[in-house]
Amino acid sequence: MGHVNMVEILLKANADPNLIDEEYGTVLHTAANNRYQNIVEILLKANADPNLIGGKYGFPLQAAATRGHAKIAEILLQAKADPNIIGGIYGTALQAAATTETQVLVEILLQANAEPNLTGGKYGFPLQAAAASRHVKIVEILLQANADPNLIGGMYGTALQAAAVREAPAIVQVDPNLIGGEYGTALHAAAHWGRQSVVEILLQANADPNLTGGEYGGALEAAQRRGHHAIVECLLKAQGISQPHWQKRRKITNE
Repeated sequence: MGHVNMVEILLKANADPNLIDEEYGTVLHTAANNRYQNIVEILLKANADPNLIGGKYGFPLQAAATRGHAKIAEILLQAKADPNIIGGIYGTALQAAATTETQVLVEILLQANAEPNLTGGKYGFPLQAAAASRHVKIVEILLQANADPNLIGGMYGTALQAAAVREAPAIVQVDPNLIGGEYGTALHAAAHWGRQSVVEILLQANADPNLTGGEYGGALEAAQRRGHHAIVECLLKAQGISQPHWQKRRKITNE
């Protein structure tokens, strides 16, 4: 519950609820992140500003969303918290919510006109966050809300690349050949992490095995360098793949 009585005593003594601490933000940030609903309500009645930036989550709404606190998010929205303000490690409240399994929270934010295609934060977009967190139902909800599956941003670049890394290729109507993020392409990401079933799905969806990007330059090089021999064989059978130099040397040696 938090120290409700202590909070009330301090507010009566004119404690300022909008003072900002560099590490934690305001007291409203802290209360929202720790599920202290009573204190959140008391602070808002004492004119705590729900749109002050501070702390690692940026804003109180993001702080609540990060922990999947749907009811507190709803209270903050009723107090005019801006669902599209950007700040903190997850950028938007919707991106923060997408990392959790709290479907109702995502729906509350969308009903409050949270924009699913705003960029910022660790994953770039809410769809990438949901894909990276393997929350298939939230991916579906975001797509229904017109989240663009082909936007590029964040640590994985595309939502499909995030899904490939996490072995959760649940996103439809996506260009498998978009380039961006840590691994370059979704195929490269899947090959890097040894996700053979994902590699096969991507190839069936016309992923280009010759695109370059990421640490090893391409999907085949990633699979070969990481020791994923079954994926190497799978990629070598892919239509139109360029034969790597090390494969050419092997054939000459065998002859």
